[in-house]
Amino acid sequence: NSFGSCSRGCTTIDKLHWWGASIGNAGCEELSTQLVSASKPYDGKPARMVKNLLLGGNMVGDACMGALARAAAKGALKDVGALGLSRNSIGDAGVKALAEALAADVLHPGDLYISGNRFGSTGALALASALSESAAMRRLERLSLADNRIGDEGAVTLADCFATGGARQLESLHLHNNNIGDEGVVAIAQVLSRTAMASMTTTADTKKSEKGIFRTTFETIGTLERLFLCTEGAAEKPQEDLPPAELLPPLYCLRTLNVGSNRASTRAKGALAGMAAQRSVECSV
Repeated sequence: NSFGSCSRGCTTIDKLHWWGASIGNAGCEELSTQLVSASKPYDGKPARMVKNLLLGGNMVGDACMGALARAAAKGALKDVGALGLSRNSIGDAGVKALAEALAADVLHPGDLYISGNRFGSTGALALASALSESAAMRRLERLSLADNRIGDEGAVTLADCFATGGARQLESLHLHNNNIGDEGVVAIAQVLSRTAMASMTTTADTKKSEKGIFRTTFETIGTLERLFLCTEGAAEKPQEDLPPAELLPPLYCLRTLNVGSNRASTRAKGALAGMAAQRSVECSV
């Protein structure tokens, strides 16, 4: 991912890549305690902040998510750019705890992987709400919720979140194998349809801000602006250099979409694939 290049099994001051270490909930709770301690200066030594936290395949569940959320509330995870929690046993309660940390802006990763767990539409609803509420989650670029149980209700909730401005810089979205039917797939297609129509024309009103920096506000955004808005680090650019978030089309930066291995009909999948093609989005249905 774009936030780190350390391979599996790597442990450094700022990168914890523990894939398949089977630490369990108890180990996760101890790790959370240690992360809080490390995040505070001690005996003249600077704080050590973790930037990549990848705990996939570790037999952790809701208790671990609660521990990580508490650590985040104490400022221990504020620099985390990649959070990997795939192939565990996280249910709706665990995702809700994680979502509360996201909504509170104490945790705002650019990459979030929660595939291969046990949550359903309730967890998806909590996550969608957090993505809508948190301004900091604008930086989210990759989201994987594959191999869970969100169904149509969860997919529609996420589509509503995207349609109203949630996760505007999302580049990669994985929802495969989630028991999503026609309703959910069509809802996502409708979001892409809005984006495709909005991208056809560009109008701009450029004016000079009080700080002397040129600002451009857009009713719709064109291809050249996408190159500026969707490149790595765009979320950290001065806000004066970016158009107001509410004027960006939904899912404007999306480049990869996977909704394969769901129960939607061929017709619904075809509609989604067609909209994705108009947007030059690589789509697996």
